[in-house]
Amino acid sequence: MTQISLFAGVKGINRTGSSMWDSVFVGEAEMDDKFDPYPKESQQFLKDMCSDLKKLDVITKDSVVCWIDVFEAWVNEKEKTLPLPEKDFSDLLLEWVSTDIQGRTFRQIKSVGLVKDKLIYSEFSAKIDLEFREPSTVKKPYFDKLETFVQELRNKAPASFKSIHQTAGFTWVWMPSEVAFVTSAVQGIMIAMVFAFCVLLIATRNIIQAVLSLLCVVIIIVSVVAIMQLQGWQLGVSESISVVILIGFSVDYVIHLSADYMHSSFSTRS
Repeated sequence: MTQISLFAGVKGINRTGSSMWDSVFVGEAEMDDKFDPYPKESQQFLKDMCSDLKKLDVITKDSVVCWIDVFEAWVNEKEKTLPLPEKDFSDLLLEWVSTDIQGRTFRQIKSVGLVKDKLIYSEFSAKIDLEFREPSTVKKPYFDKLETFVQELRNKAPASFKSIHQTAGFTWVWMPSEVAFVTSAVQGIMIAMVFAFCVLLIATRNIIQAVLSLLCVVIIIVSVVAIMQLQGWQLGVSESISVVILIGFSVDYVIHLSADYMHSSFSTRS
């Protein structure tokens, strides 16, 4: 299972002054100055957003956690109903996160983003039936559906609620890296094969023998990659590099056999 977050109130990340090699400081959040959850239309949109998230087919059943639902149930106990007048909503929200254990929990886990008693961002969470190590081809349809869902929310959101985003952490971030690993492995294999053929040609001084030797290397690579596939391994950093290194090891043995064959003192193949 992978947890996804649906949040509003953050425009993006300001990475000015941060380095791509710095794993600690990755930038600062840029808050949306126009974000305003207090008007009645915004309160209603929060409720609708949670309801729509529960209906999304990629979301695991009963996995959606929305603070607005819990807050509404607490408000109903006080014989009031959402949406509320702005002042009442603000006062009751502060009371909820201060006195109610669930309200305090949502504030502590930062689903309710209060700064100086003002709600500056909101976050809902849910789960999807997807593992972090799944290949990008499996994850991409989930990502696309969630992005389409977010865009639909933005289209019907009030002007004060346009900064809606979704994230699944490294599950999404890792997808471009996976594609890069595959591309790097293929490029590395092609370059290594060309270089290996040149070395074989120089060592054997026979183009037929060089081609046959390269075919042996290809068979070795295919066999090892097939075993990796059968074992269910993903093409990560170590696997991507190892496939290229494997060509070097293969050529190292094949070139000795090829050279010995060509330089043999015997006159026939037998």
